[in-house]
Amino acid sequence: MHDSKILCKFAGMEEKVCIFTGARPNFVKAAPIIRAIQHTDGISHQLVYAGRPDDPTLEPS
Repeated sequence: MHDSKILCKFAGMEEKVCIFTGARPNFVKAAPIIRAIQHTDGISHQLVYAGRPDDPTLEPS
C-alpha cells in the first residue's frame, strides 16, 4: 500500500482527485479511472468539464 494512503487512513483524511476534461471523448477516457476511484476506499473525485457550454454532444442539464 502506498505510504500516503496509509497516512491518510490513519489521520482520517481522504485523498482527492480532480479529473479535468474538455471534450466529450475525454469523458469516455476518464470513465475507467472514475470507476476505479469509486471502488477504492479513501479516495474521492470531482469531474470538471472545461469545454464549451453549447457543446452539441452533451445532454442538456
